[in-house]
Amino acid sequence: MGFTLGRQETDMRPSTTFDDTLSAGVSLQSGSTDLETDMNALRSQMKRALGETNWYLALSGRDLATLSTDLGTVEQKPMICGVDVLTNVTVGGSANFAVLSVSGSEAPTLTAAIGAVTTEGAITALLAGASGTHSLNEVAGANALKPQNLVLVRDASTKDAITSGGQEIFGLLQIESVAVDGDAFDDTTKQGQISFVIQSGDDLVACPAGDIQGKIIEYVYPARYDFVNLPQNCTWPPRFCDQTASVDVTRSAAYANQSGAVSVATNADADLSASVEWALRDATAADLWNVKEGSAGGISEITIGAATDLYDNNAIDVDFASGVKIASGSTQLNLGTTAGQIDSAGALALLSAGGANLSLKSANEITFDDTNQDGSTWTATEAKLSDTAGEWNTFKTLFGEVSIIDAINQAGASATVRTVVYSTVTADAAVDVDVSLADTNVDTAFGDLSGGTFTTSYDFYLNGRKQRPNAAAGSHDLYPGTTLTPQAKLKFRKKLKIGDELQIISYV
Repeated sequence: MGFTLGRQETDMRPSTTFDDTLSAGVSLQSGSTDLETDMNALRSQMKRALGETNWYLALSGRDLATLSTDLGTVEQKPMICGVDVLTNVTVGGSANFAVLSVSGSEAPTLTAAIGAVTTEGAITALLAGASGTHSLNEVAGANALKPQNLVLVRDASTKDAITSGGQEIFGLLQIESVAVDGDAFDDTTKQGQISFVIQSGDDLVACPAGDIQGKIIEYVYPARYDFVNLPQNCTWPPRFCDQTASVDVTRSAAYANQSGAVSVATNADADLSASVEWALRDATAADLWNVKEGSAGGISEITIGAATDLYDNNAIDVDFASGVKIASGSTQLNLGTTAGQIDSAGALALLSAGGANLSLKSANEITFDDTNQDGSTWTATEAKLSDTAGEWNTFKTLFGEVSIIDAINQAGASATVRTVVYSTVTADAAVDVDVSLADTNVDTAFGDLSGGTFTTSYDFYLNGRKQRPNAAAGSHDLYPGTTLTPQAKLKFRKKLKIGDELQIISYV
């Protein structure tokens, strides 16, 4: 079969008019009637994107690939900002360093930027080991007087610089040696500290402990950000705030200072002293939720208060290890307070719309009742599951230890005598010949099939398919052979092959 190859240079008409002034908008699409119009729409858009006077002119500036590379370089440019920690930090006695508490809101909340100069976070030097000893470890900066982990220190009360021998006291932000880039400060193995320093010549040296010990300070630490991630207030005011606790950190002050959701990156515990209660209350001071500590001989309790209108628990899995007491203010219902048992202080009604297995067990009797009983001639109040132990014994004798439905099915099936014969064809049998054990073409006798009506008292199956019997030779699948008693013979209106399976079910 032949085919034709089209040639672009001869079969497609080039643009005869070059127009790069088409107005932008949906008309560029809806107004397109041919390839030339499409090309002119692209020329117009290309001119706008390039910013040139014509679509075919060379770029006067950087191409898009270069611009993308340059923009990526700008976005990833590391920038250092000062971050205020307004929590008051008390320097210990005879100390020229201060260990920073995370739980006390003294440490930076940003993660530590330790090694790579591109890592974002609080710029922090590694200590040689654990915190608690002054260190001059630095993150190298522009010169010896400007390491990147240099901390600005101020008096917490006056906000003035603190001096030693006429030199302003600064600090070096440091973290314990096991920390790596991106780790959060904590109060265990990655604790931060400030080692206080002053300028001596062209270098920084340890501040004398006598000039800083016992001081209450606030500090500003350096934080590195990629340019694209700079906080909005990074450059004005010159610093932005991290921790803002006051000198007297009361719960009221902490609550009032909170803005937005609390983000907790480490474990937090609220330890209650003996017999102390914590409550969440409504506007009328009524308890919505209460926790009571009871280790000193009392009972530890968590109470949902009566002022709570709705307790809505949508947890995927609710686990009550010691059971549940329900409706203790009226007729109490116990679920699992005794292992594997549901019991009630009064009458117990069990209603179910279906679902998992339901097992009923009672120390006395189990009875049944419904609304239909009310309008019937039934004189007893309810119907019992059983009346005596002997009834259970008789049930077992008749049916075995089976379900009630199984027993009913057995009773129904026993009303019909049913026998089944299975037989395999052992020799090929032609159409309309006797098939029986006596004719040596099956391996099992069919039995007596004269006790009922041949067409309705028996079911015949060949290789699992039900066959339609006829009283005599005809158009159906099979009919009686030369005899039906004492061992029946059958004739088939189809050939039988070795290995065919026959099944006869008798209902007489």
